[in-house]
Amino acid sequence: MAHKDTIVESASSETVPGDTANTVVERRAPERGTQLRHEGVTFVPCTGGTGPTPKLALSGDARYGDQSEIGAGGMGRVFRVHDHNLNREVAMKVLRTDLANSALVRRFHVEAQIGGQLEHPGLLPVHDLGHDDEGNAFFTMRYVAEHETLSAIIARLLAGDEHTHAIYTLERRIHIIQRVGNALSYAHQRGVVHRDVKPDNILIGANGEVYLADWGVATLMQPQSQSEAGETIETSIEEQPLPDGALIGTLLYMSPEQLLGERFIGPRSDVYGLCAVAYEFLCLHHYLGETPPSTHVSILDAVIYGERVAAESYLHPQNLRVPRQLSRLLRWGLQTDREAAFATADELSAALQAWVEGKAPIVCPGTFIQRGLTHWGRAIDRRPVLVPTLSLGFAAVTIACVVFTLVQVASNAL
Repeated sequence: MAHKDTIVESASSETVPGDTANTVVERRAPERGTQLRHEGVTFVPCTGGTGPTPKLALSGDARYGDQSEIGAGGMGRVFRVHDHNLNREVAMKVLRTDLANSALVRRFHVEAQIGGQLEHPGLLPVHDLGHDDEGNAFFTMRYVAEHETLSAIIARLLAGDEHTHAIYTLERRIHIIQRVGNALSYAHQRGVVHRDVKPDNILIGANGEVYLADWGVATLMQPQSQSEAGETIETSIEEQPLPDGALIGTLLYMSPEQLLGERFIGPRSDVYGLCAVAYEFLCLHHYLGETPPSTHVSILDAVIYGERVAAESYLHPQNLRVPRQLSRLLRWGLQTDREAAFATADELSAALQAWVEGKAPIVCPGTFIQRGLTHWGRAIDRRPVLVPTLSLGFAAVTIACVVFTLVQVASNAL
């Protein structure tokens, strides 16, 4: 027993062989009449056991076992493996052997280093980077148990699954988009652009986790376009510049500047992709139409010159219509004038939050009525007795005036 920062050993105590669990700061006998306190002292049990010392594997096949494939992408395959050192399940991404040239191995290492430095609740942390016994490059990251992609959820919503519609209300969908936006905002502040924001790369866990995954084509922003806030990411491997006109990402979710093959891509491009995802998540159709184009030329033509279909124009038996204010918001984010659209993920998130709070811009008489009802409902929350009383009184007076007017008109007619 001891004072706050002192471990006291009684004069009659005996030292147990191998007992090194506690560090003795000061040894003294307790003074007579002194009240002994326990605050600040952690007592660690030490049984003096003689069991073997655990042995750890450095990496590779000795550390990871029980592989089962859970996904595949353009650059690699993803396995669920057991980490013997930490006794837990992790996800392992392995570079495809048919792509294991020096350029793609460098790209794979850049992806792992970017993921290892991005620390955010909406991003999958990278744990380890190495090569297996056959020389294949791999890295491990958090395994999200019982997860599903946003594209799978959208497919069930479109099919009219009642249980999915009950879970993913309009408000919850907006919250998911905001959480992805928060992850993007953090990455942009660290100087990283994802370049492949799409439903397949958004994971939803069984406990409500939301992750933006697959940073395989992510790139570091140019210094002049990086945010001044926050520390930027650095990699020990220099990225190779892309040739002019190179396409990086997924065609149907690319921004206009990506489709045009511009070399330097900034945060606006990711925000455009997130708006495309939000459009599809809310109205269950792609923003380029029910049957979007499939070739680079046709998609480029539709994105640059085509008209955007208003999200509110789609009617689904369970999903109904997207509210007009949200439809206008999505159209604004997907416009071809890139300087006028949302510049950051925070701007998009703030606009969505304004709709949730009933503060979105009034665009028609219907949205004016919605704004009024929202404020009236919140006034009732703040004054649960006064506001309903005044409202009922006002309604009674209005009805009385209408009845009196009708009676007067009827009597005059006679």
